[in-house]
Amino acid sequence: MPSFTFHEAVAFNIGRELGIDNKLFILGSIAPDCWRNSVTLRNMDRSLSHFSSRSDFREDYSRFYYKYKNYLNDPFVFGYLIHLMTDYYWRLFLRDREIIVDDNIYYRLDNGCHLIFPLKSISTVEKDNMHGLDKKMIEYYSIKKLDYIDILTYDSPILEIDMTGLNQTIKYLNELVDEKREWRTPLFKFENIVLIIEDISKKILEEIKRLSINEEKKDTNNLCLIAAVGKNLELGKNNDLIWKFKEDMQFFKYNTINKTIMMGRKTFESLPGKLPDREHIILSGKNIKIPGTTIVHNKNELMNIIKKSPDEVMAIGGGTVYKMLLDDASRLLLTEIEDEDKSADVYFPLFDKSKYRKTVLKRVRERGINYSHVEYKKD
Repeated sequence: MPSFTFHEAVAFNIGRELGIDNKLFILGSIAPDCWRNSVTLRNMDRSLSHFSSRSDFREDYSRFYYKYKNYLNDPFVFGYLIHLMTDYYWRLFLRDREIIVDDNIYYRLDNGCHLIFPLKSISTVEKDNMHGLDKKMIEYYSIKKLDYIDILTYDSPILEIDMTGLNQTIKYLNELVDEKREWRTPLFKFENIVLIIEDISKKILEEIKRLSINEEKKDTNNLCLIAAVGKNLELGKNNDLIWKFKEDMQFFKYNTINKTIMMGRKTFESLPGKLPDREHIILSGKNIKIPGTTIVHNKNELMNIIKKSPDEVMAIGGGTVYKMLLDDASRLLLTEIEDEDKSADVYFPLFDKSKYRKTVLKRVRERGINYSHVEYKKD
């Protein structure tokens, strides 16, 4: 994960570009990690402060954005959003350099070599790499000591963190500015880390602009379609999935947990029951009642709920639902599997990829089959 100084460097770039010169903005940009240097907060649930699933600590800045978008004029809150965006784009950078094969990661380094290590150790590798570059980043970006006074008088609207931990973090960072010792040799070259910081800063600025534009669009729906598809857009057969990969199931869980999911009646019947920690909307032409779910009978009823939802609604199937909602969705999350099944009887609808911004989130190899998690966002 990026170090405190990496986050400060990105915040420095964003602040300079947007004309933000505020200590609270910098403090907000390190706040999600304040538990690192606090004895009392060390057992804090990181998934809470980073708006991520406990099973997969990938940050989801969109969850934070939709919850606190009315507070983004507060520099601390805006800095917090920048932190989550920085983590997100750093992980995207890593995924361009890695391929997962079963339970191991193959990782390409700047020197042309490859590392192989268990998936569970990736956070340690990232942290060691960043600490090896902290001192150089402090000098290059002229990072200064932080003041306590702003935190002592500030009342944060963010409920997911304990502000008392920031005092220990500020103390640690101020000591780091004065520190003379050198860390171990980093995995990445410093000049490349600077390029990465500049690239991440650029991507964040573009995303901020996109989010601002979309807030002005009245016809933009907070709707995402999520599916696993084969080479020919195969979805399933006999009312069941064709492919069931362990890592893809985790990807599905991460992207739907604590959100509202919607589906057709047959898709719901194919599940073992209600999925935990998710609100369920079921589309059915029949007059049915399923305890703990919301039943809608047509698209108009469904869209009225989606438009009123403060959070993203995830459509999970089946084929008829995907076809009906494709033009209304602002985002597609597809697991694209490099395999085919000619006996499939349900397909994802064809769509014009030129109308979307494509991002490959992760490449995986499992049970001898390659697949990728891909995000398509409407421009």
